Amino acid sequence: MVSKLKIKIALSFASILISPVVIFSALECMARWSELPQFLNFQTDSKPVNCSNATKSSYRLSVDFSHQQKTKYLSEEITYKKLVKNYDYIYTNELGYPVHKENQNFQQRATVIETGETAYDVKYSFDERGRRKVPGADKIFANSHLAISGCSVVFGEGLEDEQTLPAQLQKKVQKTKVYNLGRAGGSVVDAISTMQVTNLWKDIDPKEGALLFFHSSQTHVPRFLGTISTVGVWNNYGAFLNEEAATGAFQYGGVYDRNRPIWTLLSRWATRSQFLKRINFDWPPTTNSALEAYVRALSFLQQQYQLITDAKNPMVVYFRPGEKDSCKIIPYLEKYKIYYLDYSDFEMKRYATRPLKIQYDAHPTEEFNRILSQQLMHDLTFHENTQKIQRTFF
Repeated sequence: MVSKLKIKIALSFASILISPVVIFSALECMARWSELPQFLNFQTDSKPVNCSNATKSSYRLSVDFSHQQKTKYLSEEITYKKLVKNYDYIYTNELGYPVHKENQNFQQRATVIETGETAYDVKYSFDERGRRKVPGADKIFANSHLAISGCSVVFGEGLEDEQTLPAQLQKKVQKTKVYNLGRAGGSVVDAISTMQVTNLWKDIDPKEGALLFFHSSQTHVPRFLGTISTVGVWNNYGAFLNEEAATGAFQYGGVYDRNRPIWTLLSRWATRSQFLKRINFDWPPTTNSALEAYVRALSFLQQQYQLITDAKNPMVVYFRPGEKDSCKIIPYLEKYKIYYLDYSDFEMKRYATRPLKIQYDAHPTEEFNRILSQQLMHDLTFHENTQKIQRTFF
């Protein structure tokens, strides 16, 4: 009697454990071979932010497009295709952090998987600190610096050295040295991590200057959170930060593949699931608290930047043209007193004469960087803005 009861209990527990697996397997089959019901749509933002919310705008810098010459150019059609790229210029340092190689030149080629067609074939040059070189920067007598941090958009993936955004900015300033601190796949996590465990931020000179930080809400907040969608596609790289509750400091915690292997494996498995893709599932969700944590990290980056430059240098966050969701972090930028330039409504095609995106890849072209660099320098030297950020030497 007792043994039968034990068997029934064991079977009950087994059915409880197996049922979710069976249900998920059935849904996965439906996703792969048929249409799912429309009501299956996972919402990742549990507390959506209203982008029309009014803020004090105390730290919003003025944007003026009047100097840009309009054209009749129509935006080109971009065909997205899967590309294979060599990342030979990235290596892992002794702390397990992936960084760009120092004192090296590398050729990166992107090839369309289906046809073998070359999307681009370009050379990357690096200085002794592992920063991508900015042509002309070492030949000027600088009174100030302009450091630019961000992801592959800043780094200039798919572009020659002279075509990147930092290089285009350097052409427009004669007494300011421009530094390219961008990293492929980067975000605020990489900005803080590279500052703490690499040479990327060393020897920025002159000490007085400003830090520009590129923000894309579409990718940067999930990268900061280490969501399934980002960790699952990283190939043995991707750092994370630990926040100290007592001090509010952020510290480099390691890379997911090495220091959080279980989460990495789960993420890689989840990104291969057609069912989870169909319902737009991602985790952790981009909630209000997550957005605020992201901006706290930006605030910490600003503090650390001021420490390494020994000056009250300002940091200015700029939003990518067309990135409408960027407004979600504006209330928190105001709260943490971070200056920002909002280009989310900047329709660059009105001022372009050539394609703005690399075909198949969609990274910015030299034309995109040319137009944006003109706008950035115009706004950074605008009298009303220089009074706010207390910098007038650009």
